[in-house]
Amino acid sequence: LSYERTSSNLKQMKNKTIKISSTSSDIGKRIDVFLSEQFKELTRSNIKKIINLKKVTVNDILTDTQSKKIKNKDIIKIIFQEESNIKIRPSKKLLNIFYEDKDLIIINKADGDLKKSAEITLSEYKNAQQMISRIRKDISPEVLMCSSIESFGIEEIWRFIERFIDLLKRNGSFFQNRQKQIIKSLWSDINSKLNEYIENDLKTKKFVKKIIKDVENNKFDVNNASTLIFDYLSKR
Repeated sequence: LSYERTSSNLKQMKNKTIKISSTSSDIGKRIDVFLSEQFKELTRSNIKKIINLKKVTVNDILTDTQSKKIKNKDIIKIIFQEESNIKIRPSKKLLNIFYEDKDLIIINKADGDLKKSAEITLSEYKNAQQMISRIRKDISPEVLMCSSIESFGIEEIWRFIERFIDLLKRNGSFFQNRQKQIIKSLWSDINSKLNEYIENDLKTKKFVKKIIKDVENNKFDVNNASTLIFDYLSKR
């Protein structure tokens, strides 16, 4: 495929499917990098959006990850669609609970016609607190209201947050939680890399493709198929 990449050309591609073949020089490139090189008029953000909308296939297999690696002679198809020009009009809805966890509940939009409703919600939450045991002995859970329109409640909320953080630092909970967050982030990163490996490598294996085909044709049950694939993965 050869064409001059101009903004007018991009308009001409709307509602069309473009097919591109990769070469040996593209081996190992991420799909988003490859597409950005092919379509200079598209930003990486545009490409990410197109991929997330499931408009890109590699060798007729749908891809929804920007990190997929390109191989030699891959056939990449990208679908360009005209975006509908829909205008979204704002509407004020009864969305009172802005933030809620075991230590703090924030009720926003406490202004105008919604102020009475916010006050009722505040009262109901405070009454409910009397019926349950306290989670912490050092600080009581708080229910607070705020309004950006009438500019009230924000400072009180921030004072509670500062007091809460200071308390956690003094009793050591803040740093313990931070360590837990680091470990959680570690496993999240491992899961992300594992999913990327499954998407870009494991699914392309011949024996995996055969197992999937057998499952689709009801020749193999899902439990045995997943066990075989997992055994292969765990022995690597």
